[in-house]
Amino acid sequence: MAQRGRTKAATARDSFTILDLETTGLNPAEDSIIEFAAIRVKDGKETERFASLVRWNRKLPKTVVDLTGITDQLLQEQGAPLEQALQRFLDFVGKDRLIGYNISFDMEFLRVACSRLGKPVLANRCTDLLSLARRRIYGVPNYQLSTLAKHLNLPHEEAHRAPNDCELMLQLFFKLNEIY
Repeated sequence: MAQRGRTKAATARDSFTILDLETTGLNPAEDSIIEFAAIRVKDGKETERFASLVRWNRKLPKTVVDLTGITDQLLQEQGAPLEQALQRFLDFVGKDRLIGYNISFDMEFLRVACSRLGKPVLANRCTDLLSLARRRIYGVPNYQLSTLAKHLNLPHEEAHRAPNDCELMLQLFFKLNEIY
């Protein structure tokens, strides 16, 4: 029997959406979302993907450019205004269970963006892959996504971009469900 106030953990056979954001920094009050990505899974099979860059009217920090490869020019040429990109992202995820790596980070950026733009704040059920990995994987030097990918021999792109990270998180989620 499930405990009151807790939801059952997601399994690989469930329906859910993997999400990731790239941001201009670590502080949701001062920094901004510059990329959204999501992968929808229904009954254990990928059904749909979403990705959107976000136009940003300031210069990106060098650390963000170095980490992600996202440039000011790329955002200006391919990015959508934040309000438009956020609405398309919210429409995509709907009421799906959301799965992310250190998902509270992404959810706080989403909460701040929704509040600033007068959008309803997401109230979706969430599963944190970082917490799941810490409970199921031992003997790794750290719990960075790239470290776990190497440890589990998961193929992945080195570029730290939201669509790539979503793909890697989906592989990790399926692998963690095999381990348990």
